[in-house]
Amino acid sequence: MEERSTNPEETCYFCGKRKADPQSVFRQEVYKDSTLKVHKSVINTPGGMMVDEYHAVKKHIDIPRCKECKDMHDSSQKISGTVDLSAAAIGAILALIFFWGHGTIWWMIGFILTFAVMADLLIAKKIMQRNAAKLGTKTFFETKTYPPVAALLQEGWKFTVSTEGKK
Repeated sequence: MEERSTNPEETCYFCGKRKADPQSVFRQEVYKDSTLKVHKSVINTPGGMMVDEYHAVKKHIDIPRCKECKDMHDSSQKISGTVDLSAAAIGAILALIFFWGHGTIWWMIGFILTFAVMADLLIAKKIMQRNAAKLGTKTFFETKTYPPVAALLQEGWKFTVSTEGKK
């Protein structure tokens, strides 16, 4: 079920300038048709319990990318991880300062998750976009315009597996 580029002379999708490197391909996963299967589980309960099990069809699309764009994407991801960890540490320190002795561990967990998610959404993504703009290239968040991916999205495929509303 994979679509692969067979043209070795293909241009990098992300910069549109350089020749794609087969070792630097960006692999985009898409999903479709989550199905629900309800069955009884016999684990840890007398008589079992009802369990919802979701299945989705997964497809890989290889998007041509040059070595330079891969290096830029990799370095942006490293920066993103550093930003997320730093924000999580700041959240933990703030929770310790403001909520010492008042369920500190739960506040720490909440602040760590909140600060890390906020940093990822607000700061790290912007850093990646700014770096890509400087180099005149696209980030790996912009794969939805790659023609084979766009065609699948039009057919109802998604970047994530959805289990909502399946019951």
